[in-house]
Amino acid sequence: MKPIDMELAKKVFKLAWPALIEYFLTSLYTLVDTYFVSKLSVEDVAALGGAGYIAWAFWVPGFAFVAGVTILVAQGLGAGKKDFARKVFGEALIMTLTIGSLASLVGILFAKEIVGIVVVDPKVTAKGTQYLFARLLGLPGMYIVFTINSALRGAKDTKTPMKTGILGNVFNMILDPILIFGLFGAPKLGIFGAGIASSLSFYMILTLYLALGLKGVLTITPKISLPTWDIVSKIFKLGIPVAFQRAAFSLLNLIYVSIIARFGYVALAAHQIGLRIESLAFMPAMAFRIATSALVGHEIGARRIAKAKEIAEAGIRLSLIFLTAVGFSLAAISPYVPKFFVSNREVTFLAMIYLILAGTSEPGLSFAMTVSGVFEGGGNTVVPTIVNIASMISARLALGYFLGAYMGLGAIGAWIGMFADVYLRGAVLYILYRLKYERLIKIWV
Repeated sequence: MKPIDMELAKKVFKLAWPALIEYFLTSLYTLVDTYFVSKLSVEDVAALGGAGYIAWAFWVPGFAFVAGVTILVAQGLGAGKKDFARKVFGEALIMTLTIGSLASLVGILFAKEIVGIVVVDPKVTAKGTQYLFARLLGLPGMYIVFTINSALRGAKDTKTPMKTGILGNVFNMILDPILIFGLFGAPKLGIFGAGIASSLSFYMILTLYLALGLKGVLTITPKISLPTWDIVSKIFKLGIPVAFQRAAFSLLNLIYVSIIARFGYVALAAHQIGLRIESLAFMPAMAFRIATSALVGHEIGARRIAKAKEIAEAGIRLSLIFLTAVGFSLAAISPYVPKFFVSNREVTFLAMIYLILAGTSEPGLSFAMTVSGVFEGGGNTVVPTIVNIASMISARLALGYFLGAYMGLGAIGAWIGMFADVYLRGAVLYILYRLKYERLIKIWV
């Protein structure tokens, strides 16, 4: 095996580190919510976990634009077609606003019924409904922000999303305790206040982007126009597999968290705390996926396939090194971190087991995420979709349920299924990349 190309690794890392901070900050929204809500009760933490999964499901339609816009902007700029890239950006914003508003309305109307499907305890259901309702109020703003971020990433700008993300999180961290506990004369809203704080933060970020756009300082600016079939069809052909993957993940995760919930609210609370802590280790995988996808997309758009593969190899190796270090560090500190969120000994013990399994699965996750980005930059979103869904069904759900319910391992058995799922999808994707990448890529511009 050839040593890693340090020049290419630097290019990947230059894009990855701001994306890492951005995604860290995105995960910090729910982590901050979890920290403050944990001061209320275990039931509130469980409600936040169940409703958080459902809220994530409502992000799914937006992912159709995120993937399509990033790929088309990257390949368009790589091919020297800046006007095409700007049109993609502008038309996606119009579609984003429309679909985000519709998804928000549907979710708000049926929030209680949807939460009741996942959570069986009446008290937890009531609290979860409050949180979901509040988060859905911010959905249109969130969709637009995600679309702007995706266009900027396609233009190889990951620093601007990072900077706006920092400001948004500061705003959320200030609002959270004020609205949850009723500080400084504000009403005491509890878990509902946590959701409202997060939603308002996204609208604040959107306001910042509007200001930057009016000043003309964005790396790429949208060319606003009514959606055309040429661009809409390309966005959806690329984005529908990703949205389908996210929808399937949402549904499968709802099934998965329902399995966890059947082992009791203590297990669900431990899962919620472990998941939120693990999300900090998960973020580097997302960052390397984004950076590698953008760089590969530019090379594919310029018809430099060999160069694209060189960047892919550098990204995969750098991701593996980084995530292995982060993951095993997480496993090492697992006995201590959960205690910052809850004092219940049974919850902290189970959260520790979760973090050990999650941390030691990070090397597999590095392959799963970064190679998915390599395929996406190459204009193929179908392959990672099929592999990821098939792996989740066979390992995370089937194996996890068997070990948890039939082998008597409870939540730990379900988490072992999660561990197996991550390594399975990473191995399959990497094998496909090594054997068939040139035959699977597609140039869209």
